[in-house]
Amino acid sequence: MMWIFAGLLSSVFMGIYEVCKKHAVSGNAVLPVLWLTMLFSSLLLVPMFFIKVPSIDATTHLLIFVKACLVMCSGICAYTGIKHVPLTLAAPVTATRPMWVVLGAVLLFGEQLSLWQWLAVA
Repeated sequence: MMWIFAGLLSSVFMGIYEVCKKHAVSGNAVLPVLWLTMLFSSLLLVPMFFIKVPSIDATTHLLIFVKACLVMCSGICAYTGIKHVPLTLAAPVTATRPMWVVLGAVLLFGEQLSLWQWLAVA
């Protein structure tokens, strides 16, 4: 029963987040809003600098950089869409992201979902 409450609370927070994003890009350029969003989100990670982490090789650094570029491109597209499309259309489209992740995991990585997992995705 607790998971229902957590799911509903998550939906409320996502709704607030989408409204805040729409408000932030209304009348502002997308790139500065996205840059400031990433800056302030990154500041939350400052305490992690004091934790010892193992070193990684150049290939891993490259993969992290590629992932960061993909996230940035995704953010630019999402913020541009939210700026130019009504929120009642943009938010449901944004909410389909998990479905695309599952589809990519199944098609690209050969992951298999159980019947219950497919029902949850649906």
